[in-house]
Amino acid sequence: MTTQEYEEIAHRMRPRLMQLGRSFFHDEELAEDAVQEALLKLWLLRERLGARSSSPPLGAQSSSPA
Repeated sequence: MTTQEYEEIAHRMRPRLMQLGRSFFHDEELAEDAVQEALLKLWLLRERLGARSSSPPLGAQSSSPA
């Protein structure tokens, strides 16, 4: 994962992660801390995640018929 790819993912996911954090913690500051930790973990694991780039991203729907 390149820096640009990380920034795009972080920018796209931050609002959803913040919404989840707020609903879980009921505290804006705790939610922000949790989101920062999650995005930091994503950055630290970027090389391992990049090795699996051939698999669909989490939450992606399969297009194959059931």
